[in-house]
Amino acid sequence: MSVEIAQVLTNDDIEGVANLVREIWSQHFTSIIGELQVEYMLTNLQSSDAIKSQINDGSEYYLVKVQRECVGYVGLNPDFEQNKMMLSKIYVRYSLQGKGAGQSILDFVEKNVF
Repeated sequence: MSVEIAQVLTNDDIEGVANLVREIWSQHFTSIIGELQVEYMLTNLQSSDAIKSQINDGSEYYLVKVQRECVGYVGLNPDFEQNKMMLSKIYVRYSLQGKGAGQSILDFVEKNVF
């Protein structure tokens, strides 16, 4: 599987992440924390505006693509005191879980960010 990972830099990229967030979170977390809590998280923490604000504050997001299709994302948060980035989010569509995409993301982050 060929995995492409690119930093989120444009408004279109941010929209792509927000769409994935809604799909992945709704599918996975609704049965765990309920629809209302998922909607709260999507609206307040992972909406396009929230992602844009996080990026403006120093966080980095990356879109994960397989065959040019967005299939996941990763988020990194800065620790300015220690001059480090913390892996905050790593999500892949359910259909690709267990097929190596997550490992490709971890390899990318370790090689290119830390």
